[in-house]
Amino acid sequence: MEYMIIGLLLFAVLLLLVSFFRKDKLNEIEEQVDQLSLTLMHETYQLKKKMKILEEELLINEQEIPKPISPIRDENEYILTQIEKGMAFDQIAKESGLPTEEVRLLAERAKRQSNGL
Repeated sequence: MEYMIIGLLLFAVLLLLVSFFRKDKLNEIEEQVDQLSLTLMHETYQLKKKMKILEEELLINEQEIPKPISPIRDENEYILTQIEKGMAFDQIAKESGLPTEEVRLLAERAKRQSNGL
């Protein structure tokens, strides 16, 4: 009985000594996770920085682009002023992107309105 207790104590001491010299896999995994998180944070920072630069460039480009004639009234006024200048319907249609027949109809409507007033 005494030999068994002494043997178990020696075995416990031996296991304790082995545990000190054995590599801890958990520490390696923690270091890998830390390294991965640092790498991820660095890449995220770089992507955000690039996005900010691209957004600034986009805002600058939007400010430089003139707004197209979007309201119908402005487009009609443009067409009518070109007709008054003596420009041909075909030429106005090319510039405005409208069919020639529509330019003609706008001109006729404008003449009717000016005669009716």
